[in-house]
Amino acid sequence: MLYCKAGVVTGVVPAAPGWDWKACLHKAAGLLRYAYEKSDAQEKWGPMAGMTLRLLAEQVYGTSCMGMDGDSLSLAALRTDLGFTHSAPEEAEERLRDLMRARREVFNSVGGAEAWLQLIKGVQKEMNKT
Repeated sequence: MLYCKAGVVTGVVPAAPGWDWKACLHKAAGLLRYAYEKSDAQEKWGPMAGMTLRLLAEQVYGTSCMGMDGDSLSLAALRTDLGFTHSAPEEAEERLRDLMRARREVFNSVGGAEAWLQLIKGVQKEMNKT
């Protein structure tokens, strides 16, 4: 979610209705449990994929990905504002639900809380397939 919020703030991801967050998060539900390796990107996007994805990430984060020790200042501020800390994946759903209860408006720029609830349900469904 932090990456999505940062993408909106930096203008890398268009604000709604220019971006279909529900479709994006629906697709993400089936992919989040898998690591996205460099070879996956190259297979899908070609030999320059790694560099292109790094440049995109640098635009979103507002800092270089190479040799980066932690977050950029803007992402760190966003993380603090939302009360996010590095935590185990098992805690992600609980933290997201807590944020939905306390500050539902935070989700407005990234598709709304309902879209993120559907992401949680979709990830759970995917995890139960194994």
